[in-house]
Amino acid sequence: MPPRPMTKSSAGNIAGFDQGDYSSASPPGSDTSLTSLLGVEKYVQNGDSFERHWVPDVQNIFRTAPADLLTKQLPDIMKTFSKFADDAPLKSELLKVIPDIAAQAIENSQRVEALKDVLGEYLLPLVLRNLGCSDTGYHKIAQATLVQLLQRGYVTRVQAEIKICPSILALTSMENQMDVNTSAVSLMSKLAPLLGKDITERILLKRFTELCSSSLFYVRKQAASHCGYFCTIIGKEEFEKTLLPCFLAQCQDEIWGVRKSCAEVIMFLSSVCPAELRRTLLADAVAKLLHDECRWVRMAAFQTLGGFIATFAEPPLTSIDLNANGDLVLVNKDGNEFRSAGIEGVSSSGSLSAKELYTLFEKGPHLNEASTEGTDLRNLDLYYMFNDDNSESNVGSCVEVETTPLSGVEVDKNEVKTGSSSNADPVKHEDDLLSYNEYYYWHLSPPEVDVRDLLDDADGSLDDSVEDLVTNHLEEMYAGIKLDSPKGDIDETQPIIEISSDNKGDNLDLKSEFSRTPKPLYRIVEIFPPLRFPKCSSIDISANITDATKVTEPPQKIVPHCLVEDFVWMARGNNSTNSDMFPDMSHHCAYALPAVVLTLGRDNWHLLRDAMNILAKHTSYKIRRIVASSLHEVAVILGPELASTDLSPLFEEFLKDLDEVRIGVLNNLFLFMQLINVEKRTVFLPKLDEFLRVDNVCNWRFQEQLAEQLTQCVQLFRPADVVKYIGFYAQALMFYNVAAVRQASLLLVTEIVKHISKDHGLTSSYLSEIAERFAHSKKWKPRQTFAILCAEILKKEAMEPEEFGIVMLPHLLDLSWDPVPNIRLVVADCVVNCVVKTRYFVEPENEHVESLNNVLRRLQADKDRDVRMFAECPTF
Repeated sequence: MPPRPMTKSSAGNIAGFDQGDYSSASPPGSDTSLTSLLGVEKYVQNGDSFERHWVPDVQNIFRTAPADLLTKQLPDIMKTFSKFADDAPLKSELLKVIPDIAAQAIENSQRVEALKDVLGEYLLPLVLRNLGCSDTGYHKIAQATLVQLLQRGYVTRVQAEIKICPSILALTSMENQMDVNTSAVSLMSKLAPLLGKDITERILLKRFTELCSSSLFYVRKQAASHCGYFCTIIGKEEFEKTLLPCFLAQCQDEIWGVRKSCAEVIMFLSSVCPAELRRTLLADAVAKLLHDECRWVRMAAFQTLGGFIATFAEPPLTSIDLNANGDLVLVNKDGNEFRSAGIEGVSSSGSLSAKELYTLFEKGPHLNEASTEGTDLRNLDLYYMFNDDNSESNVGSCVEVETTPLSGVEVDKNEVKTGSSSNADPVKHEDDLLSYNEYYYWHLSPPEVDVRDLLDDADGSLDDSVEDLVTNHLEEMYAGIKLDSPKGDIDETQPIIEISSDNKGDNLDLKSEFSRTPKPLYRIVEIFPPLRFPKCSSIDISANITDATKVTEPPQKIVPHCLVEDFVWMARGNNSTNSDMFPDMSHHCAYALPAVVLTLGRDNWHLLRDAMNILAKHTSYKIRRIVASSLHEVAVILGPELASTDLSPLFEEFLKDLDEVRIGVLNNLFLFMQLINVEKRTVFLPKLDEFLRVDNVCNWRFQEQLAEQLTQCVQLFRPADVVKYIGFYAQALMFYNVAAVRQASLLLVTEIVKHISKDHGLTSSYLSEIAERFAHSKKWKPRQTFAILCAEILKKEAMEPEEFGIVMLPHLLDLSWDPVPNIRLVVADCVVNCVVKTRYFVEPENEHVESLNNVLRRLQADKDRDVRMFAECPTF
C-alpha cells in the first residue's frame, strides 16, 4: 500500500520514524524483498504494538508463494504463525480467521501437496487448545470456529474422532472450572449432529448420560437443556434404551432448576419419541412437571405444553431441526418454525456466569439492611430462582399468599413454606406501640386443612363431593375459634414469615423487605393451581370414589385428557387467583391454540371451544390480537360449518375492537370469509364498514390493507351486494388523503368493475355515480383519481371498450380542460398510453377518433412543458 502522507502533528507523534518505516505495516505477502517465512517472522518479532495488530496474511502466502519454496518452509511458517496465539490482543482475531485460512489451504492443496495437513497439524490443535481457555471470550470464539470448520466439511471423520472428541470429553471433566465445564457440555451437544450418528453413539452419548447424573447441579441443568441435540442424531434403540430413561430421571431431579430445564425441552424429545412411550412415559412426566412444587417449573411446563401436545398428532405435524443459528426448533412440513411465545419475565440465568450462579447458590445474599448496600437486584432474583426446592421458603418476600375458595385449591402439608431459623428473627422496635397493626390484631389465622385426611376419613365411600367434605370440616374448626384472644388461636411457637401485602409475583420488593414499618403476619401456605383432580393429580382419590361418581374419560384418545384440561386452564390463567403466580399464561395458550386444535381435530373441538371464547374476550388486547390473527387458521381446521357457528361471533366482536386487534382479522379477512358459509358471509358484508373507522387517522396502512383484502373478497359475493357494500367502501377509500391508499382503492374499483361487467346496467350506474362524485368534484385530487382510474380500467381490461367509451371517456376528455396541470398531465398519459393503444378507439370509423385528435393536439400545445411531453403521440 502507498505510504500515507504525514502532517507535522502526525510526524511529531511518531518521532524517530520516517516514511519508509511506516510501509512495514503492509501484509507479508506483498513484501517481495523477503521470503514467506521472513515475512511472517518480521511481524512476530516487531515490537511495535500497532504493527503487531496486523494478522499475517497467510492466505495470500498460500495463493502466491512458489510451490517448492512453500513446501519447504510451510512447517516453520505455521509454527511461527501459531505464536500469535500467545498474544492476547491477536488471539481472538486469529481464531476468527482460521476457517478462511483452512479454506485457502484446501483450495490450494492441489498445487501444494503439503497444504492438505495444515488444518489437522496446526489449525485444529490451535482451536482445541483455546476451548479450555479460562477467558470466557476466547473459548466462545474457539467454539464458534470449531463449529464452522465442521459445518463447512473441512474436518475429516478421523480428525473428528481422534482429535476433537477426546478434547471435548476432557473439557467435560474439568469440574474445577465451571464456565468451561458447562460450555463444554453445550459444545458437545451442538457438535453431536455434525459429528454423525456413529461417533455420537460410540463416544459422546455415554459421557453425556454421565453428565446428566453429575453431582454438580449446574452440569445436570446444562445437560438437561441440551438433550434435544442428541435426539436429532441418535437412533431409536439408543434413544429408548439410554437417553429417554436418563431424561426421565432428570425430570425428578431434586434441584428445581434441572426440572425446569427438562420442562423447557421436553417437546423436542417428544417429537422423536415413539407414540406409545410418548403417551405413557413423557405425558406422565409432563403432568408431574405441570403440578411441580416449584412455581418456576410449573410455569416452564405450561409454557411448553402447547408444543408438547402438538407432537401427539398422527401423522406427525412437527419435526425437530436446527435453525441457521444452530438452535433446536420444531418445524412443520413447510419448514416454518414453531417459536415459543415471547413474554416479559425473569430470566432463569440472566447474563451471569456459571461461577456467579454457583456462588449465589452456595452462599446466597444476606437479606438485611447492613448487606443490601451495593447488592445487585438481579443477583438476588437469580439466587431465589436457582436455589433448591426450598427457594420459595428461604425468603418471605418471594412467597405470595393467595386466597381462593377452598373448593378450588389444593393444600398440602408438604408445601407449607417457612423462613429459615437463622434469618427469621423478627425486627425489634424501640417502641412497642409501633408494633401494633390493626389488621394483625383482629386477624384470624386460617386453619390448615389436609385433603388426604378428609379422604381417609370417608372410609372408601364419598356420598358427598370433596367440596362438601372440606366445607363441613372447616365449619367444625371455625366453631371452636374464640374471639377472646386478639390473635385467635395462632400458635405462637409456629414459625411466621413477614411479607409485603402489595408484593406481586416473585420479583423482590426491597423497599418493602427492608422497611421497618410493621406488616401483617400470615402463616405461609403455597396455593397450588385450582383443584381439578385430573388423573395425573398429585392426590389420588380414585380409590375413594365409587363407580357412580367417577368422571368418565372423553372419547378422544389422541392426547391424555389431563393435559388437555391443563391447557384449557391456561386460558383462564390471568382471570384466576393464580394470575400472579403464572404471568402471561394466557399468552402462551393463545399462541399454541391453533396447533392444539389441529392435533385434536374438529371432532374434539368441544374440548377447546371454551378456551377459544375466553381468550377472544381476554382483558389484554395482546391476547385478543393473537386469537384474531389465528382465527382463519382455526377456521381451516374446523371447516365451514363449525367456523360459521362458533367462530363467526368472535369475528364480529373483533370488528369492534382496537386497531391493534382488528389488524389481526383484517390481514386474513379474505381467508376467513372464504371459509365460512355463504349466509354468514353475506351477513358480515354490511358490518365491514367498521374497518373504515380507525383509532388513529394516521394509520393509513390499515386502510391500505382493507382495500387489498376487499379486492380479494369481491369474487365471494353477488354483483349486486358487491356494488351496494364493497363499492361504497371503495369510494370512501378513494377519498383518502394518502396516495398509497387511493392507489389500492383504484385496484379495488377495477376488480369490482370486472366482476360486475356482465351486468351492463349495474356497471353503467355504478361508474356513472363514480364519475359524478370524482370527475366533477370541486377538489383536484378526486378529479386526478378519476383519470388514473380510467387508465387502470383500460390496462386491466375490466370492461368492454364500447361501454368505456360511453360511460367513462366523455368525463375523461372533459378533464383535459382542467386548470390544474397535474390533472391534464394524467389525462394526457391515459390517452396516449391506454386509450390510443386500444384498437377499438383508433379505428377510422370510430366516433371517438375526432375528439381524441382534438384533445391530443390541444394537450401537445399546452402551456405546461410536462403536459406537452406526456401528450406526444407519433403513432396516432
